Formats: sequence, structure tokens, C-alpha cells
Amino acid sequence: MKIQSLKLILAVGSFLLVMIVIVTDVCLLTRYGCFAVVRGINIRDISSTFKRRLFQEPFDLFENHENIGSFSSGLNQHVWDKNCLKTIESLCNFPIFPKAPDKRQAIHRTEITEQKYSTTDAHRIFGFIEPHFTGDHQFAVASNGYAEVWLSESANWRSVKEIACLKPFERSTTVSGRTFSIPRKQISSKIYLKAKSRYYIEILYVLGIQSKGEYFLRVSWKQPQESNFVVIESDSLFPFTNDSEAGKHKMYDDELPSAKSCFKEGANQGYKNKHMSMNPVRIPFLEHTAVSKALPSCEYRPSYLIDAATLKSFRKYHGVFRHVKRAHTFPFPFAEGIESVSGQQRYFTQFPLEEEEAWLVVEQYMDSLKKSYFERYRLHSITRVEKKEDQEKGARYFIEAIVKDLVSGKKYNLAEYVFQPKGNNLPMCYPQGMQWNKTADVYLLAKYPHVLYAKPSNKV
Repeated sequence: MKIQSLKLILAVGSFLLVMIVIVTDVCLLTRYGCFAVVRGINIRDISSTFKRRLFQEPFDLFENHENIGSFSSGLNQHVWDKNCLKTIESLCNFPIFPKAPDKRQAIHRTEITEQKYSTTDAHRIFGFIEPHFTGDHQFAVASNGYAEVWLSESANWRSVKEIACLKPFERSTTVSGRTFSIPRKQISSKIYLKAKSRYYIEILYVLGIQSKGEYFLRVSWKQPQESNFVVIESDSLFPFTNDSEAGKHKMYDDELPSAKSCFKEGANQGYKNKHMSMNPVRIPFLEHTAVSKALPSCEYRPSYLIDAATLKSFRKYHGVFRHVKRAHTFPFPFAEGIESVSGQQRYFTQFPLEEEEAWLVVEQYMDSLKKSYFERYRLHSITRVEKKEDQEKGARYFIEAIVKDLVSGKKYNLAEYVFQPKGNNLPMCYPQGMQWNKTADVYLLAKYPHVLYAKPSNKV
């Protein structure tokens, strides 16, 4: 009798266990809210996660990412630190970007500030935005570093397009955290968005070099029937993934979306506004005769030039160690320099030029240009400013900038040498003998002194 009762109990227990397993599978795979009585558990999240794990569906094929965006508000913020990445190009060339950030955290509004001496190189902010209103939206970015804003037509990150961008040498020193008027590339065209729909957004911010004050990034939007840009707040922001646990460990995460900024040739289309298509290489040079009246001419002979009387004491390597006058440039190319064979010394041909000084020189020249030519030319962007300083006489600058001729409506590449004499109230001038032929052919001869030549041998 006891044996029969034990068999009956085992049979009933086995039956109940099988029924529990079947009901659990049905609930998870069909998304029935069987366990909704348990507070704090989102059954849709559990179901979709279980299905993805069960059938090994690729994470990046999900279009809406409902299982991810419902974790919390805010965007994923990945930080790159102490890697000497000063531009978006150098960030893209970093081998583990964007899969292995140094820090993972959340950001609850699209605004960042960093102290002047911060060791942070870059931020990658990504996730979803959910508009409250249907209609045309505009986005704007303000920063004193390199910044790009990308937006998708849906929740799919693969269809993301660049809508606004900003570079330090394309802005005026008057740009502040709440200014969105200079230049026009920092404001997107009007983009139609639907209320309660989610759109993938990505923001890249590289701090670059800021000589004064703090680093800042501010991304804002102008919603339908609104007249002002405002920072995007957390009630419209949702993360792409819940990586709070992964943030405790530095790891390579292949499930993170790729950064389309690093593949611009195929991605920079769609929402791109009309001011983003300019290629300075194709813009013709503005001849010196067109701007010759902007400044007076002045004699120019730097005091650091070698006098023929001192050449008797000239020795090997003196040209490198004593007489080379290195240039200071803005923006700085961040070259690694040339290292000696022994590795004990590194040579740099250029050094960084303060951003404020570069803008001051360009604006001073543009003021003279406007007065002499009745405001015919307007500054569009700075390409490069190079400085060679003479401790006794002053500083020579080479200015490269894109200017617009308001009469013809065309853009030109302005490239002129100017000299600022040392002393109070001395006017800027064109140094004599420094006007150059912008269409001259240049030939480079490369010599390989250390190539080994092996003579063929007749011996077998």
C-alpha cells in the first residue's frame, strides 16, 4: 500500500512539473502576462530577451529595441579617457573604438561640461529620442570642441544620418553654450518626426584643445510651434542598451552599434543640410591683387636669419639645434613627430597656436579687408593659421581661410602672409617679398640613403 501511494505521489508530482514547464514556455514565447502579478517585472522585456537568447537572433537586427528602451530614461554615455584623441578622425582611427569604452554611464540631458584640465578625450552618446509632438523638428549643437549629431529615420541605427556638426576652427570666439547661429552647419534642416515614435540618435563629442575655460557640449532641439532651442530632457530620451553592469568592467562589446561617423563616405547623406557639402580643396584661390589694398606694405627681414659673417662657426647639426625657427599652427595637426634612432629625443616641426590668438589675427585682418573693400568679403571659416615669431621685430602669420565674395556670391580660398610689428599701435602689414604664386608647380625629390643593394652572385 505504501509503495502504491509513493508511486501515485511521484506520478502526480511529475505531471505538475511538466505542466509548470509547459505553461512557463507558453507565457514567455507568446508574451502572455501570466506573471504580471509580480511587481517590478516587465514581462515583455523577459519574453523578448528569452526569445533572442533561445533562437540566437542578432541583436542589431531589432528595429524598435522595445526591450532595451524601456529599462529607464536617458541615453548611453560612453567615455574615452587618457588616449590622446584630439579629433573625431583620431577617435575613429583608435582600434577599439567604439566597442570598448573606458567608462559606461547614463546621461539624462544632452549637455556636458568638462573642466579645463580634464583627462577625458571623447564622449559617445547614443540611444533613442521620443518626440512629444508630431511635426518639423530642428536640432542644433554648440561646443568648443569637435561635435557631430546623427539621427535615424527610425529606431534602426543602421539608417542614421549626420544632421549637424561643429569644428573649433569653423566657429567664432563669440560662440557660447547657448549660441546656435555661427556657423550654419551647427543647425540641422527641418526634420519631420512623429509623436511617441522612437528615433535612434547619436552624438560624438571630442574635447580637442581648449586653452581657456571649461569644455562644453550642448545639443538642443526646436519642437513644432516653438521658437527657441532647448536642451533635450530625460523624458524624451531612452537608452539603446542597459550596460550598467558592463560599466563596471572595461570590455570589448561587439553588440554595440558601429559609429557611422567613421564611414562618412557612405553615410553622410539624407538629412545633410546644404552647408555641409563644401569641399575647401575645390575652392579657387583668391589672388593677392584682389586684396592688396587691405594692408600697407612693409619691409621684412627677420632678425633670426643667419648673417654671413657668422657662418665660419657653423657646425654640423647647428641648423637643427640653433637656427630652426619652428612654426605654431592652429588647428594643430597632432603629428607624433620624428623620433631619433636612439629614441632619446623627438623632433617637432610645429607647435600648437592658441585658438584665441588665431581668431584675433584673422578678425583683425578681416576688419581691414572690410574697410578697404566696403565689406565685399565675409569670413566663412578658418582653414589654418601659422605663426613664426621674431622676438625682436614681431610675428609673421600665414592665414588660410574660406571667404565669400558678396558681389559674385562665390567662395574663395584666401591665403596671405601678414606681419604684426612689435610695439604699441603699430598696424598690421603685408611683408614685402612674401606674396607667393598660388598656382606654381611644386616638385618633391625623395632620396633613400639607407637602401641596401645586393649584388647577384654567380656562385651556386
